[in-house]
Amino acid sequence: EDPSDPVAYSMRAYTLLNLQRSRDALEDARRAKELAGDDPTILSLFAQAAEAENRLGWAQEAWEKAITLSGGSPQILREYARFMVQHRGPKLALEAAQRAQRSDPGNSVGWSLLAAAQLRMHQFQEAENSLRQALALDPNNTQAQSLMAKLLLLKGKQDQALALSHLLEDDAEAKAIAEWIRREVK
Repeated sequence: EDPSDPVAYSMRAYTLLNLQRSRDALEDARRAKELAGDDPTILSLFAQAAEAENRLGWAQEAWEKAITLSGGSPQILREYARFMVQHRGPKLALEAAQRAQRSDPGNSVGWSLLAAAQLRMHQFQEAENSLRQALALDPNNTQAQSLMAKLLLLKGKQDQALALSHLLEDDAEAKAIAEWIRREVK
């Protein structure tokens, strides 16, 4: 009801994103950003909505501004690294992932993002080391488990990759990777 309340717009944008209504979410996130463009949380939400609408330039710009305004928040750095690994070139993704990992070396997600970027750069030994670190910090990190299974398959260790894929089939996000590994092993 209050057209000058950035929190209301951001809450609605967040809800719309979860409802898969990214176009509407982007509009509300844009309004929130216009009202509070120096709030890293609102900028992060705008970046997510822009990414969902495939406005990657807008998303990257918003992530970078959110990082600056937050003073290098580890959470925002990890989200930026995820974005870069998924949508940008391997070298830029690696730089973002390294920065995210260094900001919070005790975080398993940062290590698995670094491994994903290293895999894109064909740095297989470095990726394996990063995945081992991620799994040492959190053995239940499904992203790290999925990447490790892929890496094992690439290294020709089919039995180990297949064993790990069985652990992944109960996770909705990792199920596709588990199925892919089983198809590749066959």
